[in-house]
Amino acid sequence: MLAVVCEARKRGQSSFGKLAHYLQFGSGRSLKVSDETGEVIERGQMYYSEAILSARYADVEMQAVARQNTRVKDAIFHYVLAWQEGEEPAVEQWQAAVKRTQEAMGMADHQYVAALHRDATTWHVHVMSNRVHPDTYGCADLWKCHERLDIAIREIENLQGWKASRGLARWQDGRAVLLTKDEKKRQRLTRAGWQEAPQGPAAQMEHWRDEESFSAWVKGAPAQALNALMKRERVSWQDVHAELARFGLTLRHCGDSTTAMGGSASPGDRTTDIGSRDSGAASRLSVAHRVLERCAAFSARRFAGGSR
Repeated sequence: MLAVVCEARKRGQSSFGKLAHYLQFGSGRSLKVSDETGEVIERGQMYYSEAILSARYADVEMQAVARQNTRVKDAIFHYVLAWQEGEEPAVEQWQAAVKRTQEAMGMADHQYVAALHRDATTWHVHVMSNRVHPDTYGCADLWKCHERLDIAIREIENLQGWKASRGLARWQDGRAVLLTKDEKKRQRLTRAGWQEAPQGPAAQMEHWRDEESFSAWVKGAPAQALNALMKRERVSWQDVHAELARFGLTLRHCGDSTTAMGGSASPGDRTTDIGSRDSGAASRLSVAHRVLERCAAFSARRFAGGSR
């Protein structure tokens, strides 16, 4: 499940009347008219809080209460609860979900109207809440509303048996807990699902530019070719350099002991040079270190004094 907070109108106040009409009947092409009576057909199932006296005049009641608090510029809190594709909530389930999210926002006793829609491939519920309390006329605080709704969503998923969705909270040890800063960062970098987010500058470059980095490429076909070469008998440094040259690569020392692999006019035009200052990139090319170590062992044992 997901909870999406809808942005308020940027110009002027939101309208209880217009939003209530949209929830109940839709707008534009989504409007459906009965051929027999000519009346507009309700868009989906409706649900009203106990603080609403009349379903027909719910928007009027909510507007009247909102006007009692002149300090509140926009009293509407509009959000959507969405189920995943293939999930179909029963009446009791989606109404219970609305109640739980209202409790999470501290508005269980407030006026609210909810509507169940299925215009797309998934079921979703629009909730229009009045931030102003009908008795005290105090205003509900929306601080960290996204986090509070996400915690409620994880609880609903666990209670009603829905598939877990990505969000700002996760289910752990029998309760919903907010993600850490590192988990949020990884999640923002992840495109879909719960797959591992890219790590390091090279991986993030691949993610945002949709291009394979030099670091990832050199660990593919070049590394496989070198591994196959090292399994052969009587391998020399000339064999290693010749194999790397097929991929437009060179192997050399940078500084005292740092090893680097760089491209040189290769067919793929991977003209990347990893210098000794870029210790992070050099360490990621661990294949080069392993090749040097093994080649050095071969040279010392079989080709002492041979040319590099």
